Amino acid sequence: MTSARRFVASVAMLAILFTAGTAQAKTVNGCVLKAKAKCSSKKLNWKLSYHGNLSGANFRKAKMRGADLSDANLKGADLRSADLTNANLTGANLKNAKLNNVSAENSNFYGASLTKAVLSNGNFSNAGFYGADFTNANLAGSNSPPPPPPFSNETPKTTTNLINANLWGSTLSGTNLTNVNLENANLYGSVASPSPANFTGSLLYSANLSSSIFDGANFTEAFMHASSIQITALDGANFTNASLGSVVIINSSFIGAIFTGAIFPRAVWINVTCPNGTTQSTPCAV
Repeated sequence: MTSARRFVASVAMLAILFTAGTAQAKTVNGCVLKAKAKCSSKKLNWKLSYHGNLSGANFRKAKMRGADLSDANLKGADLRSADLTNANLTGANLKNAKLNNVSAENSNFYGASLTKAVLSNGNFSNAGFYGADFTNANLAGSNSPPPPPPFSNETPKTTTNLINANLWGSTLSGTNLTNVNLENANLYGSVASPSPANFTGSLLYSANLSSSIFDGANFTEAFMHASSIQITALDGANFTNASLGSVVIINSSFIGAIFTGAIFPRAVWINVTCPNGTTQSTPCAV
């Protein structure tokens, strides 16, 4: 074959491959799934199953209930006010993504990267975040969630909802969890290092904070009744005006922690290292 024919054959092959690649672009209800896709307000739901590049895509207010976006690249995607109920985002890249006001109850974010993502005022009740990375993410709610009855009969206001969420082994370095509702959430094995997490005004009623690293974390005015704090590092943490009634604290360290105005009615203390460095099984002098 001459050089000219080889060149023509090569060009023809490239054209075939390009055409084939274009033909493989997936479209769901008018939404072409690709980077920077424009799919706001589209009704996609269970028909959506995609694991490729959706970076910078616009899914604002899209209906994505039950969608399978596991391992998808959603870096910088706009998912504000989207419906992700029962969706699967296992291993997804959601760095710098916007998830404000999203509905994501019972969704799966296991191992997902949420670095610098914004999740403010979203509903993530019963969602799974096992091993997810929230480094420098913003989950701050607009209002501090009131304690549950019988502690308060105040009407709940708009906030970020992580009730019953599973954050086992998640990374919370520099994460803003101000005013987040973490009632009965599982934060076992979470690590907020090297930058401390901010739980100011959050509801941590009956939450599990055991076997975690929260050195320097801010729990100012947090409601932590009946939470479990076992084998947890909280050196230098700030509990100013926090409420820790009926908390179970075992084999945990609070060296240099601040407890100004904090209350501990009916709390259980066993082998606790207090702010002054002494270890005791009675409440630390604050």
